[in-house]
Amino acid sequence: MKTHQKRHPANQKKKLAASPDSQKIAWLDIREDREGVVFPVNVQPRARTDGIIGIHEGALKIRICAPPVEGAANEALRKLLAKILKVSKSSIKILKGETSHRKLIHCRKVSSSEAEKVFKKMVDKSS
Repeated sequence: MKTHQKRHPANQKKKLAASPDSQKIAWLDIREDREGVVFPVNVQPRARTDGIIGIHEGALKIRICAPPVEGAANEALRKLLAKILKVSKSSIKILKGETSHRKLIHCRKVSSSEAEKVFKKMVDKSS
């Protein structure tokens, strides 16, 4: 069992002050390819409302009302992203994470600058 050690100021991690722009869209890992954009999302199923609530660990944090049963949450996620990005639902594809909270999304017919603009607006609205 460890004994209680006093914390020395030099050993403590410095805490960064939160600024009003602490959720900058630059933290979102959006990559562009020939057909569109690829970006990560963190999905919270069984939420009260659908929507983007911020950025968490470089990924969009998205709440979905649907439960994670038989692909219902994935389908609701595709529908929500299609509505937000103004593309067809068939343009949204889950590349990785079908059964995980953390997913990698590919969206065709959207540039990275368009996606960043839309996501920034949604993140700012949720704050």
